[in-house]
Amino acid sequence: MKISACVITKNEENNLPQCLNSVKSLVSEIVVVDTGSTDRTVEIAKEYGAKVFHFTWIDDFAAAKNYAISQATGDWIVFLDADEYFSEESITRFPHVIEKARKENADLIIGLISHYNKESKKMFLTSPQVRIFRNDPNIQYVGAIHERLVGKDKKVISYDASTEITIIHTGYSPDVLRDKKKSERNLELLFKEWEKSPNRSDLAFYISEAYLVGDRLEEGLTYAKKVLQFKNATLQGLYEKNYLNIIRCMMSLDYSPIDILKTIDEAILSCPTVPDYHFFQGEIFRQQRRIHDAIYAYQKGLGKVSQNLSSPTIAYFNIGTVYVLLGQLYYYLLEVPKSVECYVNALRINKYHYAALKNLIDVFTRYETTKNTIQFLTKIYDEENWKDVLMLASVSADARNAELMEYYMQMLPDSVDLQEKHAYLSYLKGDYQTASNSYLQLYKQTGADDCAIKALAAAQYSDSPELQERIYSHLPQTYRQMVYTAAEEETNSSVYLQLIYEHIKMKQWEKFLDCADVIEKNELLVEVAELLYQNEEYRFALDFYDIYLQNATELQNEQLAMILVKVAKCLYMNNEIKTALKVLEDAQELNPFEYAVYEHQLLIQKKLQDSIGVQQTARAALAIFPDSEFLKMSIGMVHH
Repeated sequence: MKISACVITKNEENNLPQCLNSVKSLVSEIVVVDTGSTDRTVEIAKEYGAKVFHFTWIDDFAAAKNYAISQATGDWIVFLDADEYFSEESITRFPHVIEKARKENADLIIGLISHYNKESKKMFLTSPQVRIFRNDPNIQYVGAIHERLVGKDKKVISYDASTEITIIHTGYSPDVLRDKKKSERNLELLFKEWEKSPNRSDLAFYISEAYLVGDRLEEGLTYAKKVLQFKNATLQGLYEKNYLNIIRCMMSLDYSPIDILKTIDEAILSCPTVPDYHFFQGEIFRQQRRIHDAIYAYQKGLGKVSQNLSSPTIAYFNIGTVYVLLGQLYYYLLEVPKSVECYVNALRINKYHYAALKNLIDVFTRYETTKNTIQFLTKIYDEENWKDVLMLASVSADARNAELMEYYMQMLPDSVDLQEKHAYLSYLKGDYQTASNSYLQLYKQTGADDCAIKALAAAQYSDSPELQERIYSHLPQTYRQMVYTAAEEETNSSVYLQLIYEHIKMKQWEKFLDCADVIEKNELLVEVAELLYQNEEYRFALDFYDIYLQNATELQNEQLAMILVKVAKCLYMNNEIKTALKVLEDAQELNPFEYAVYEHQLLIQKKLQDSIGVQQTARAALAIFPDSEFLKMSIGMVHH
């Protein structure tokens, strides 16, 4: 059995070698049709033994490809773009796949195209497409742009090898995806076809995509909706990708969450195997503070990831991030073991996922010994690999774990620039004189605000008036003012908040409380309360929220209700559970459309085993949020 490889080229000297290397062991001949290269493309093709033909470009991809087919002599044809190549596993599986397709009398073989971003070095999109087919006069390309294979006289049979054959496409980069000139050129060709055969879903889809490349979202959305209106697409995976485009457009154009969720529900009903829809749903729920509903949506999406190979998806390459979001949601619900499991799952996919490691070490810093943390991390990271160690040291610093940071720092080679890390380690360990001097030097070198703030904070934490005066004298007026300012004086709020944040992170409560009058005078109460809340300093956060609420006069009901939800969380964490419930009732009265009010009430009522309260709260919430799985389950649990 003879197999031909075909490629259309124009100035592809950078891409062509990788493409031809991936097929040369699989095929009997290589056919390259060049449309006017001025670089070394033709020379490279000949080096690989290709038969090179020249074709005058006539703004018609199908015509060029059909010409290439006419020059091929194989029984089967592999037709790759010059910026595509087979994965190593696919090269091994290729003969077996061809044999299976032949036995099943298939005409086309569907593979999985994985788009690779050279800049980020990550895969970001997959889609099923045909790149392998029988050399049969009945099978031809149609379409001047976004050409596709069709059977001219009889229906063709496809064999789905999307789990066996993966083709890497390197031609997508942020610049390519935002190429507005290319968008205009494509639209011109597409509308010529539209004049000949309007009301085609396939064509409407490609027009929509061309508009989106040009960042013309409104027009792109209009044609994406036409795809569903005509509903006569023939391309596999088109409807799945079209719904993804619609959802993204609606989110970018700030459509209401209700409208977006309705579209997502339609997409799930129409294309039930695509995980991305659930992830979009989870993201909207997360933004609406619907914690349990977001968890359910993310979990549904994860459960469908392995089923999605027959349709376009970005899910596989976002799983790590989904696990991190899940971990954060579980942590908010105080379900720490589930949170840890999610972060670990993210690191199993990509051990260099910074947010996953940061969240994991944050949890371990709070709940585990350094010895146990190190033992656990050695299961994932190689202490002989300085890249691994540098990341562990950096994340340990961000987690403010001095002992863990020091353990990894001493493993790093001298060639690594660790000046800032050594300064921070001194800072965390309480060697404030060294830290202050080091950060002052770093500030002089870089001018970074963070270095100035830490130099100032470390000097304040020291017991040395001489050090304090020397450090203060070398800093600009903006920073010195924070030390000497009185409560009745104005100060730079954003810079002052950075200093307060250092006090909170370092648990320097005496210095923090010294700032209380200035905080109140400069109307920073709610900002400081938020910083305390985010750092899980719930007792102090409660005090600052209380003072803020006593003084606030022009708060909207929606703002006040959300602050009361946080006050309730602070009370709950301080074991004032019934008071928290009362605060949530006040929040519900202020804004009955804030989902978080009901969710927090239900969590407390379940903890108090108040089944009647659970039923009443869930039913009241369901009247406003009828799509909530959590509310439905809450009532079901009561009945059960």
